[in-house]
Amino acid sequence: MTSLNRDKRSDGKSLLPHYKHSGPFSRLDIVLLVLLLLAASGAAAYVYADRPAGERAEIYIEGELVGSYPLDEERTIAYDCGITVHILSGAVAVAESDCPDQLCVHMGYISKAGERIICAPNKFVVVIRGKTEYDAVTGRSQT
Repeated sequence: MTSLNRDKRSDGKSLLPHYKHSGPFSRLDIVLLVLLLLAASGAAAYVYADRPAGERAEIYIEGELVGSYPLDEERTIAYDCGITVHILSGAVAVAESDCPDQLCVHMGYISKAGERIICAPNKFVVVIRGKTEYDAVTGRSQT
């Protein structure tokens, strides 16, 4: 019996159901995609909503705390590792870095307790601290 005949009944009709699509996705695919997007949006809102504003920016180089600065005082700090940090209006950002990919610079300003900017090539980390610490990944209190 050939593979073509194996999938057919004795009257020549196919044993496999035929579904008609009007494109690459069925209605069920679209419904599942919408549900997945709603679940992802809900998870993101749960993690990032209602976190308190930070009070201080802690700077770590090679795992050692090298500075702790209040976020309510504007300042620019340059470090020997090739990074310049800017604190403005309750937020902090890496303004300049000599790392090749500049991901730390593209992070922009952070201001919520538990947020971090990491520059792996320079072993440099900025952590926002507040009255209540929240983990940026889980959204749970770390107190």
